[in-house]
Amino acid sequence: KCIAYAFFFFGLGCFWRRQSTWAWLSIGAGSAFHVVTGLWVIATLGLASLWTEVRWDRMSWRCWLREHWLGWLLCLAGFTAGALPAIRMDAETERDSATQSAEQQVYNRLGHHLSPSKFSDSRWQSFQLLLAVTASVLLCSRRGDWRTYSASDACRNAEAPGNVEPTPTTWEWWRTGPAGGRLLSVIAALAFGFARVALVFDFIFSSRVPRFAASILRFYWFRWNDVMLPLGASLVGVAIASGVLAVPRPRLKRSLLGVFGLALSFGLLWNRHSTNTQEKIPVGEKLNFVLKTDSDETHYRQYVDWKAVCDWIEKNTDRSSLWLTPRRQQSFKWRTGRPELASWKDMPQNASAVVEWSRRIKEAYQYDDQKNLKPITLEKLEE
Repeated sequence: KCIAYAFFFFGLGCFWRRQSTWAWLSIGAGSAFHVVTGLWVIATLGLASLWTEVRWDRMSWRCWLREHWLGWLLCLAGFTAGALPAIRMDAETERDSATQSAEQQVYNRLGHHLSPSKFSDSRWQSFQLLLAVTASVLLCSRRGDWRTYSASDACRNAEAPGNVEPTPTTWEWWRTGPAGGRLLSVIAALAFGFARVALVFDFIFSSRVPRFAASILRFYWFRWNDVMLPLGASLVGVAIASGVLAVPRPRLKRSLLGVFGLALSFGLLWNRHSTNTQEKIPVGEKLNFVLKTDSDETHYRQYVDWKAVCDWIEKNTDRSSLWLTPRRQQSFKWRTGRPELASWKDMPQNASAVVEWSRRIKEAYQYDDQKNLKPITLEKLEE
């Protein structure tokens, strides 16, 4: 995912510079690393390019196709390279296993990514804050100058005799056509629209036909919106604050957005810096702790003990030995190099393995009516 996003952002940068072939090539390369996110990037970018460049006449269509056809072929090659392994795995999996796997992913293991009805209250509150900021920025840009100069204009002027291609007189990146801010804003709007469709779909169908809903929701409808909505809001804010986007009452709005943006940015950076410098225990290790109410000293002692146990296992046990590990730990395999019977964090990808993983989780970690973990008897351990 991290490698894929690097390619995606590089591709958007190429679009900004009107290098469409390089842009599609880069996005195809990103799709090879993370095909699901690549699907949403390609869909939103293609629709946004169509919206911003084509003016619904023959000349505009012809220029648009000429501008992008080679890039589309290169992008398709990368996307196919990423999609084929997933398609092959699905083809080799029985239908019932595929359905069970989708249900486990959407409503159990990955509900915090895939099903809005499973999102935590804190995530909803954060998103509501983001929506409020976005709405405020858009209200500031109301009746602003959103005109663009597209690649089809350049193609039209190049083919029409006597026409001279107009060039911006200043560094107005908001008006740089398909490579500019309007394109990215349209992508953000489309990503938000897809997320809203999935939100409605989840609340209507998940309680009625969960298997059908899971087969649709498993495609990460919200992931690209997580990136593009704050990016789009930031672009509009920067365009207003820097004077690139022409808006009514510019001085007041630029001052407000500039001060607010700088204060928020420095506040977030300082908060993150303070948290990281005071943290003695990696975030991934905190889930090991049995009681969250224990003191920091107790947690640190447990963390040191956990590392000591893992170090001993790495040095004194057979590498092929199979281990039953604490329910919520995430670092046993990293620290020891030993396999686990089941790990909540380390979920497989192919459908039949997900079904087996779910069975092992349920068998190894059983709960009573109060949702307390049951002790494991000697007989159960031998089993």
